[in-house]
Amino acid sequence: MKAHRLKATFFLIGVNVEMYPDIARRIVQDGHQVANHIGAHQDLTEMTPVQIAQDLKDTNDIIKQVTGFRPRFARPPYGTTNAIVAAGMARQGLTQVIWSQDSYDWTRITTPDILNQ
Repeated sequence: MKAHRLKATFFLIGVNVEMYPDIARRIVQDGHQVANHIGAHQDLTEMTPVQIAQDLKDTNDIIKQVTGFRPRFARPPYGTTNAIVAAGMARQGLTQVIWSQDSYDWTRITTPDILNQ
């Protein structure tokens, strides 16, 4: 990305930021944006509004503590969302981001299959 002067938004999982803070700091040092991808990649639609709020806050806090930046965006794991999740994100000042195409890169398919997606 650096060679082509490309910038990206990285959606970070809270436990991974805690385990690998140097990577999170490098993302910011390289000029990329950090965003919230929930504490442990759990399905937010299976959580209560209080649990959603706490998870989003905790993840925002660890990202801010490690990188110096508070996320403005959040992406729900698996793309599962509903009005409760959206409202919880809005209350935390986060804009919800959903994708329009899944690459299925998490399914262990081949590189050509991923590129075809």
